[in-house]
Amino acid sequence: DSLVLVFDVSSASITSRLEDLASMGISVTTILHPATYLNKILIGSADGRLQLWNIRTNQLIYTFKGWGSPVASLAAAPALDIVAVGMQSGRIAVHNLKLDQTVMTLTQDGPVTALSFRTDG
Repeated sequence: DSLVLVFDVSSASITSRLEDLASMGISVTTILHPATYLNKILIGSADGRLQLWNIRTNQLIYTFKGWGSPVASLAAAPALDIVAVGMQSGRIAVHNLKLDQTVMTLTQDGPVTALSFRTDG
């Protein structure tokens, strides 16, 4: 099942539930909270789509059509609105969430299981 539960760590209680994901055909593979996106999470799915959700209102904000390969990992860039999307196919897309535009793509052999950005030049 694709159920996402959001917990308040201080009270150890569930504050939000995203339960309609499976009925929307979303099989969650990874989740990211982009910096400065208050109460928002980005969900990567097995069909390659990304979805931006408001976890305070449980509303789907936007669906990114994706790249046709399961999303294996997500990483927020130091630059606002930019994320890296790692896929099972070995493709990496650096994507601008605000403009819904891919900035660049890279490829590696094998699935992209983890991503990060460096700021030290």
